[in-house]
Amino acid sequence: MSGIKRIKTALISVYHKDGLDEILRLLNKDGVKFLSTGGTHSFIKSQGYDCDTVESLTGYPSILGGRVKTLHPAVFGGILRRRELESDIKDAEQYNIPEIDLVIVGGSFENRYRFAVEIVKEIRSKCGDDFPVSLRYSVVSKTKGYRSGAMPGEDYIE
Repeated sequence: MSGIKRIKTALISVYHKDGLDEILRLLNKDGVKFLSTGGTHSFIKSQGYDCDTVESLTGYPSILGGRVKTLHPAVFGGILRRRELESDIKDAEQYNIPEIDLVIVGGSFENRYRFAVEIVKEIRSKCGDDFPVSLRYSVVSKTKGYRSGAMPGEDYIE
């Protein structure tokens, strides 16, 4: 595939809304459709933009205390579908999966870190404390108390 692809739909779900208003303004100017969850959906609507909920796409509410919102084939299919592959196009049409061209997501560092720790604990509870677990975890934004780009000293949890 060559050339520049126009962004038609953006999935946006962020914890910190700082600067989001400017991103929304620029995307809206280009005719991008917004798809979002919870507080971000409310923020987008409060800025005066149309925005569909992820729930309206998936038919499922946000669950497990808001930690599971977008884990659904309609969302991941929209992100991962290969736009030039006929079989993917047919699947997307059959299951009403939209193209999602841009993804802007992120929770607080504390929540993302806690989630990773919960995964490691669950693995160890099933496999034993001596079972080796390595998890690569990159932090892209500056976070209070941590340098930009990684956790203190390393970018993985062991």
